[in-house]
Amino acid sequence: MNLDVTAREQGFQDLVDRIRAEADLSDPDRAAVALEAVLFCLTRRLAGAEVSELTARLPDSVRDRFPEEPEPDRSVDRHYVEEELARRLDVDQDAARAIAAGVTRALAASRTGTPAMLRELRAIT
Repeated sequence: MNLDVTAREQGFQDLVDRIRAEADLSDPDRAAVALEAVLFCLTRRLAGAEVSELTARLPDSVRDRFPEEPEPDRSVDRHYVEEELARRLDVDQDAARAIAAGVTRALAASRTGTPAMLRELRAIT
């Protein structure tokens, strides 16, 4: 097995575990959905090489879910992120806001983040 692939898988799982704690989500599947929702929003705000740099740090099983946008979509904001979380997790706005904050804390503390991702994360959360 490729060690880089294994490291990305383990890093992703560690991040999901951190999100479970930070966002108070007991179910690892819901934590993974929350992470993917926030990453989806982030990749919408990034363009080209910035998306590639971020997705290169993700496991292959997740990477293809995030298309590269030709231009950054600056309409993606905090409200958009909360709506995406509320829709994907079937929670109310207050819960979505708390989950977004937890995912943000976990991503900011992780090694998954890129400088561009962290910049945009601060802009939308």
